[in-house]
Amino acid sequence: MWNFSLHRPATQNSNQLFNWLSIRTEFALSLVLLVAVSRLLTGDYSPRILIMLVGSLLSIGVLHALSKGMRQHLMTGILSFIPYLLGMYLFFIEGFWRLTQIVQNLSILEVVLVIFYFIIGHSLASTGYTAITQAKRLNEGH
Repeated sequence: MWNFSLHRPATQNSNQLFNWLSIRTEFALSLVLLVAVSRLLTGDYSPRILIMLVGSLLSIGVLHALSKGMRQHLMTGILSFIPYLLGMYLFFIEGFWRLTQIVQNLSILEVVLVIFYFIIGHSLASTGYTAITQAKRLNEGH
């Protein structure tokens, strides 16, 4: 999918693997943030755009904190689920829902956005799931 590094780190160390995944996902989240901000600047204040804006900001913060090994209870608690939930939202709601709406508004932009949200949502959901396990590992002190 997204090849921001030449190759995946060949290591058994889960912290290095999570750091690699986190950097890739933070870049993808910055693209989602850019889309949300551009939509806000055009006057679209819908809840969908606000979810993408707030979710991407929180997800970037959570992933960055977990990749640095922060063990605060807040980061290893409920906040660690935000990247996963945002990824599922992007994949299913913004991806599949937008796919059903293509019948009404067929355009190249809509097709590109569907593909964009499928790829970003999948990447974020898989990294978000890894973030949950990373948070549990940090909470246990490993």
